[in-house]
Amino acid sequence: MASWRFVPLAMLAIYAAVMSGIIVRYRRRYGRSPIRLSGSGGAMDRIREAALILFGVLLVWQAVAAAFGLYIPLGNRLFDPLPALGTIVAFAGALLILSAIATMGASWEIPVSAERDSPAAGLITSGPFRFSRNPIYLGFGITIVGWMLLIPAILSLVIVIGAILNLRYQALEEEEYLIRTYGPKYEAWAREVGRFVPWFGRRA
Repeated sequence: MASWRFVPLAMLAIYAAVMSGIIVRYRRRYGRSPIRLSGSGGAMDRIREAALILFGVLLVWQAVAAAFGLYIPLGNRLFDPLPALGTIVAFAGALLILSAIATMGASWEIPVSAERDSPAAGLITSGPFRFSRNPIYLGFGITIVGWMLLIPAILSLVIVIGAILNLRYQALEEEEYLIRTYGPKYEAWAREVGRFVPWFGRRA
C-alpha cells in the first residue's frame, strides 16, 4: 500500500492538534473561547453546526478510507492522486490560516459576532489582511483544494463546492456586521482589498 495514502489522515491529526493548541492558548490569554456556536440558538445556527459536524465526519471518513483501502461513497476517481502537489497546496493554505489567526489576536472568533463581550480590537488590516479581506476563508479554501488533490474523488469535489459556497455566504454575512461596526473605515479598506484574492471582489 502506498505510504502517501496516510498523508490525509496525518494531515487531519496535525491540523486538529495545532488548532486545539491555538484554542487552548487563546482561552488562557483572553479568558474566553474563540468558538461561538449557537450564538442565537436559531435554526440557521443549528443548520451550520450540523453541516460543520457532517463536514468533519466526511473528512475523517475519507482519510481513514484512503489510508486503509475502505469503501468511500462517491469515491469514483476524478483523476490520479497528486500527493506531493496536494500536500504543498494544503500546507500553503494552512500557513495562511495560521498567519491570519496570529494577526487577528483577540479579534479572532468563529463566527464573527456582535455580542457585547466580543473583543473590541478594531478593524484588522495588517499582515495577510493587506491582500485579502478574508484570508482565513481563503486559506481554508486552498487547503480543501489540496485535500481534493490528495483524494481526487467525487465526494471531495462535493466537499470543495459545498465549502466554497459556505465560505462565500459566511463572508458576505460578516461583511454586513463589519460595515455596521466600522462604517466608512471598512468601506475604504474594502475598496482597496479584494474579498478573497487581491483585486477581485472589491467594493465599488
